[in-house]
Amino acid sequence: MRSQHSLEEIAELYALLENIKKEYTTGIHPVLQKSNPELFSNIHTIPKLKKISINRGLGLAAQNTNILKKSITEFTQITGQKPIITRAKKAVAGFKIREDMELGLTTTLRGDKMYNFLTKLIFFTFAQIRDFRG
Repeated sequence: MRSQHSLEEIAELYALLENIKKEYTTGIHPVLQKSNPELFSNIHTIPKLKKISINRGLGLAAQNTNILKKSITEFTQITGQKPIITRAKKAVAGFKIREDMELGLTTTLRGDKMYNFLTKLIFFTFAQIRDFRG
């Protein structure tokens, strides 16, 4: 069972999530349209966030199943969904890579998971980076 403190944190996170969506629709979207009406005369030309794609290249370390499993669990914890294992399309002798060899992980976030990840990234991760200007 979760403690009351963690439930409050979850509620605050969802409030921030809603604020990011509302801030874009009510604040950023109209400002972009008013600032450059020639460029954004059609509302479909205004930039919007569709997806966040996250990948991790493991290289030859992916051949070790323990490292691969650990990376999959880390990815799952960070993004909230299981990643896809990327494989080599063709063999490259100079890099000692064979065809269909496991090389990395990738996942694509859309919708609420995307905004949830973006909220955590902006408010928690970037806030802890020293000298981050953003």
